[in-house]
Amino acid sequence: MIQEFVTRDWSDFGDDSYTMEGKIAQVLQQLRDKKVKVVFDLKSQTANIVVRR
Repeated sequence: MIQEFVTRDWSDFGDDSYTMEGKIAQVLQQLRDKKVKVVFDLKSQTANIVVRR
C-alpha cells in the first residue's frame, strides 16, 4: 500500500531526489510518529494516507 501511495502521490511534487526505498521509509516514519494515518473509504473501497489533524 505504501509503495502504491508513493508512486501515485509523490510524483505530484516533482521531486526525484528520493529513491523508492527512501520515500517508503519516510512514509513509514511518519506513520510511526503519528503524523499521517491510513484512511479507508467504504464507498469507493480505497485506502489512502493522509496528514493527521
